Amino acid sequence: MKKMAFAALFCGLSANAAIMTFTDRTTFLGALTGAMYEENFGTFPFGSLASPSALSGNGFGYQFSAANGLYVAEIGGNMMMSTEGMGDSLLLSGFTGGVTAIGGNFFFENGSGGIDPNASGSLIASNGVDPDSVVNLNAPVGHTNFVGFISDTPLLSLTFQVAQGNSAFAGADNVIAGIGALGQGSSGSVPEPGTMALAAAGIALMAAVRKRK
Repeated sequence: MKKMAFAALFCGLSANAAIMTFTDRTTFLGALTGAMYEENFGTFPFGSLASPSALSGNGFGYQFSAANGLYVAEIGGNMMMSTEGMGDSLLLSGFTGGVTAIGGNFFFENGSGGIDPNASGSLIASNGVDPDSVVNLNAPVGHTNFVGFISDTPLLSLTFQVAQGNSAFAGADNVIAGIGALGQGSSGSVPEPGTMALAAAGIALMAAVRKRK
C-alpha cells in the first residue's frame, strides 16, 4: 500500500507540471527539441499595425492581437511589438505547427520609446486542457526580461496583461515559438504552485512512513 501511495503521489506530481515556466533564455532554449521560429520585429515598420497580425517562420506560426490595435515601437534601437491602447492586453494565439513552447522578452513600454519602471502585470499561458500557468511581472521589469513556457500539449494562447491602473503598454521582443519537452533544462524552470505542494506532500509522506518503521 505504501508503494502504491508513493506511486500515485509522484504520478500526480508529474502530471501537474503540464505547463512549465522558465525565466532563463538559455535554459529555455536547451529544453527545445528541434527547430524554432524567433521574431525580433527588425523588418517591421514603425507605427500602427492591424490587429490581428499573423507571423510565421520555420514551420511555426501565431498571431498577435490587441483590443485597440497593435503598435510597433522602438526601444534602444530595437523594434518590438506593443499595443496601440494604453493598458491593453497583448495576446498571442492561433498557434500552428504544434507549438508547445513560447518565450521571449516581455516588458512595459512607456509610450515614448522607453521602459516604464513602475508598471507591473502578468503573463498567462493556456493549453485548454490544464490549469493556466501564470507568471507575475513586478516592477521594475527591464527590456531583456525573459519568460518562457513549455506545455505537454499544444498551446492555445499567451496573454500579456498590464495591471489595472498602470499607465503602460505591454511589449514583447525576441519571441520564440517551437516544440519543447518537459523535464529538459529544468534547472532554470519555475515549478507550478501545485507541483510544489505535491512535492511537499511527498516529503511529508516519506517522513511519516519512516517514523512508522
